[in-house]
Amino acid sequence: MLLVCALTARAENYPPFNAGAGTQTFNPRYSFVTTQSRLMETADRIHEMGSDIIKLEMSERVWGVSGYSGYKLPTNKSDYSTLAALAANEPSYQYVFNKPFRTYIIWAYPLTISGSVYNSYWRNGLSDANRAKEYNEIKALAEHLLTAFRGTGKTFLLGHWEGDWSLRNSGDPNVVPTATAIQGMIDWLNTRQQAVIDARASVPGSDVTVYNYAEVNVVLSKIKGWTPQWVIMTDVVLPYVNNLDLVSYSAYETANQVVLGGNYPQWMFDCLDYITAHANTVAPFERDVFIGEYGMPVSGSGAYTVAQQTDLARLMIQNTLGWGCPYNLYWQMYDNEGTGYWLVDKNNAAQPAYGVHRDYLARAHAFKNLARFWLDRNPSEGEMRDMAQTWTSFQTAARFEDIINSDEFGAAWTNAQYLDFLFLRLLNTASTVGDPDYAAWLAQLDGGAPRSAALKAGLNSGRFAGLISNTAFALYLYKKTLQRPVVDTGSAEFQNTLAQLDGGMPRSELWLFFLNSEEFRMMELNLRQIDNKGNVTIFEREFFLLDFPSDVGGWRVY
Repeated sequence: MLLVCALTARAENYPPFNAGAGTQTFNPRYSFVTTQSRLMETADRIHEMGSDIIKLEMSERVWGVSGYSGYKLPTNKSDYSTLAALAANEPSYQYVFNKPFRTYIIWAYPLTISGSVYNSYWRNGLSDANRAKEYNEIKALAEHLLTAFRGTGKTFLLGHWEGDWSLRNSGDPNVVPTATAIQGMIDWLNTRQQAVIDARASVPGSDVTVYNYAEVNVVLSKIKGWTPQWVIMTDVVLPYVNNLDLVSYSAYETANQVVLGGNYPQWMFDCLDYITAHANTVAPFERDVFIGEYGMPVSGSGAYTVAQQTDLARLMIQNTLGWGCPYNLYWQMYDNEGTGYWLVDKNNAAQPAYGVHRDYLARAHAFKNLARFWLDRNPSEGEMRDMAQTWTSFQTAARFEDIINSDEFGAAWTNAQYLDFLFLRLLNTASTVGDPDYAAWLAQLDGGAPRSAALKAGLNSGRFAGLISNTAFALYLYKKTLQRPVVDTGSAEFQNTLAQLDGGMPRSELWLFFLNSEEFRMMELNLRQIDNKGNVTIFEREFFLLDFPSDVGGWRVY
């Protein structure tokens, strides 16, 4: 008996998927679109790259200050008295917050406190008046985000710039922060954390998530014992922040060991483990430490090579996401310093490191859609860690076979249900009673044959060939698997595919070859916003070869 799975056209979505890799936009030094602010333009470029994560700034600096151009906003600071007002009313922020990003990571510095940027005001102690201002602005911003974006499933992280430098008001780690500054930072971070906790409680039932995070940036030399005299935020502040959601690690000191010849990635893992051990984090990730910044300049004095910058991006994605960081953020989309910290350069050329991000994200979304299609879920954090560790060798076809041969899929569908699915979708056979092929294949599956073998047998069978010609099958591969809107059947490319089929290449082999192609993965990336269960576009790319029956509400029929 065939059962129609209850994945219908109604609005039922998978949870938002986090691929982990992204970038940021702060004080971009150039632009190419005169009709947009630089915040809007860089947000568009980040989304075009394929990332659903953006990191940005909300502070008095975004309108520009001496030596800092900000985002070239067409508005004035005087128009917005608080961060909540900025988020709710400033056109560039409205534009970015309404783009389909999943995660926003924000340097949030109150507009009601003079000198709040880089936190100079609390180093002399956090006064009651400033504590109240900090609390009220962060809480109001969090409440606005929880309310205004209800129904989107978005995640917002509110945090700050490199805390070890803020703590000592210096970029020299030998400077010893005062006891007053240390206590001021502890009080400040506890105030921000409590504001976010209280905001979440005041807006119950929202599917939006708002977190608070603290950022550290000096860890490696201290934990290795090279500079035992250094006082670092991880030791003297993090243990005293209550219920902290997450910690960001600005990881230049460790990441650049990739090209400096250090013991990488073990030093990176050592730092991440050390931070984890000292922070009382409570966010619902298996690991609550992420990479807030890393990058490498490729112009000016002391520049690295483009190849080194590219290797850095590839290895950081592999190792930090492989360790379990929920986010890994490259500094940045457009250069902010004039030294080549970029993914798109001042001549509007996407750099190889941009391609690294796009390639990883495409593979991650191919992995996600396989899990959704066959297992009806997103990949777990553990599965994403495993995928990241070997992401450059990830192949769609191999993962596909792993899944349909897995115990999990075996527990979800019986062999008979799986064959019912194949016979309906491949062979257009709604009733299998007395079907000799069905009986033979079921016996093989019950005898331990892998399910991938049955699928390949169906694709290569004479029955399937009688239903769909080689020409029609080749057309399917281009129109459905690769989602090409127009296919030139007279082109050399198409004729070569047809010649392979006519020459005896098994259809299963050619189909898996198309699934492994870069073009397939890039189309997975372009379709990444599709979250609704039973979406036909995702389904037909991965599997079905016959017309979708209009009278069936869902796509998994078994």
